[in-house]
Amino acid sequence: MSRKIFRRFTLVELLVVVAILSILLGLLMPTLQRARLAAKKIVCTSNLKQLGIAFLSYTGDCKGHYPFWGGSTQCTVSNWSYDFRRFDYLGDIGILRCPSSLDAGLTHPNTNGSGDISNSAWPINAHAYIAYGYNNYNIGSGYYQTTPHDLHAWITARVSMVRKPGETILVADSFRMLQQNLGEHTLTKGPCPPWSPAIHDRHDGGANILWADYHVSFNRNACEYYQDGSNTYFDLQ
Repeated sequence: MSRKIFRRFTLVELLVVVAILSILLGLLMPTLQRARLAAKKIVCTSNLKQLGIAFLSYTGDCKGHYPFWGGSTQCTVSNWSYDFRRFDYLGDIGILRCPSSLDAGLTHPNTNGSGDISNSAWPINAHAYIAYGYNNYNIGSGYYQTTPHDLHAWITARVSMVRKPGETILVADSFRMLQQNLGEHTLTKGPCPPWSPAIHDRHDGGANILWADYHVSFNRNACEYYQDGSNTYFDLQ
């Protein structure tokens, strides 16, 4: 009876196999990283779409008025995002957290999701540091409806006042440019930089934006393009 002879790998052959696997892994890693970032951008888009539903429901309940950016108004008793949570316009508090926040350096616990913001109201800063900013000058306050302009005027825009809703920013990825580890619950017209708060291009050089007609778009270099100081994409006109 003949005996089977099993050939063993030499050290050189094993090293060749390891080298090939390392090369393949190196080729796959960028693809996997891009896929991971794309998945986070999709989750962020979903968050903004759900915020759009919350705004639609809120304005329907409040005679067409948008919520105030931070304080009492027609239907609002506190910060806009806190009231959305408190009055069940949001099914999940996680909607207020962008999954790309931490990757982009927003290390504050109330921005990246590790902090508990479910029971924190204005003026406590938990809801002030969420990952999404609201168009507070033009829509979320009476600033441009008052003379002299008053950011704390307790009257907000009505849906019918937004002449070009498909071209007017409602909510966008945001951060405090002067404190770059923080998100920000408001947005101003800019310019960007150095104005703060600002649209945050944290998704591969771009930002997700919820427009006043409730569609969501991804926009590269959004801070520089849309927040140029002209008020074009924030104004009710």
